[in-house]
Amino acid sequence: MPTPIASASASPTPSAKPEATPTTTPTATPTATPTATPTPTASSGGSITSGGATLKITATLWKFDQQTYEVPADKEITIELNSSEGLHGIKIEGTNVNLKENGTVKLNLKAGTYKIFCSLLCGPGHGNMSATLVVS
Repeated sequence: MPTPIASASASPTPSAKPEATPTTTPTATPTATPTATPTPTASSGGSITSGGATLKITATLWKFDQQTYEVPADKEITIELNSSEGLHGIKIEGTNVNLKENGTVKLNLKAGTYKIFCSLLCGPGHGNMSATLVVS
């Protein structure tokens, strides 16, 4: 079955509203794509391959594994969410990104700073569960 494509309007803070186009890919049916050996980057929480950037975000009880994530601007990136403790989701302010639990999304973002929030009510620390995404 083809992967559904949804358009998103990405708006970095505080500049104008550029556009992003996310593509949601279910994690239950992964596909293998030959790529170069990933090189982890401490600042991004992910890896860069010949096919693009992958940002891995791990959500635990009332926090993300990093306070700040970095990805390249104007290039396709894949964001992978892993809820390792409890049920979590992420919304990225200024976009249509709304991942639930262990989801994946592909999109292009314009340079700017975006806020990431937990989108599933996960308990007493839910309101403080946020991080920053720097796109440069």
